[in-house]
Amino acid sequence: MPGAAPAATMSTMSKTCPKCSYARKPEDAAAEGHCPQCGIVYAKFRPAPTLQPMLEPVRASGPRPTSFPLMALLAGAAFVLTLGYFVRERVHAKPEPVLQAHKMSTLIKRDTGQGIPAYTVAHEGERAVARLLPDARKNLAQFANAPVVLFSTAWCSYCAEARGLLDAAGVGYKDLDVERDADALRYHGRVLRAAGVPVIIIGDRVLLGYDETLLKLASRDLAKK
Repeated sequence: MPGAAPAATMSTMSKTCPKCSYARKPEDAAAEGHCPQCGIVYAKFRPAPTLQPMLEPVRASGPRPTSFPLMALLAGAAFVLTLGYFVRERVHAKPEPVLQAHKMSTLIKRDTGQGIPAYTVAHEGERAVARLLPDARKNLAQFANAPVVLFSTAWCSYCAEARGLLDAAGVGYKDLDVERDADALRYHGRVLRAAGVPVIIIGDRVLLGYDETLLKLASRDLAKK
């Protein structure tokens, strides 16, 4: 038993300080359990927590995610939006006009309004023919009561050609200058929704622009009535 004490003494004397790493020597005079260099009590010393684990990124237990699903989702969404745009434009696109305007001189739109067109368009044989509705015909008769009405301007070359053909055929007509006649301008823009001249009305038939063949056919039909 007497040999046990020296073993404990040697264990204490060989103590290394957990704070300053000083190894205690046999000749040190400090009390047992105290560091001779920094003076801490070995039993009460608690090391400061390290911050290194807190700075390390958290690692997921599963496989590392990639950006591929997100990119695929964005590409799919862009494709759907683009497809929807083209479908919408196709569905809501305005149909191609049945009646094509022929040689016309463009007017500066001044009083076109947003009225309902006063004529219907239907295929008669191989041609698309526009014909005035009864109410529109009555409206026209209030300021131009003539079988043939020409909506024109003084500077329009196609209007001059239309006048020449009607004069050569001996067809009487009412010539209305839409730049000088307020009623003609209103009817031309708001009712007929025309954006150019000439517009020729023969009976109930509407001719948009100058076309010699159509003008002769319409005049011939008027003569038969």
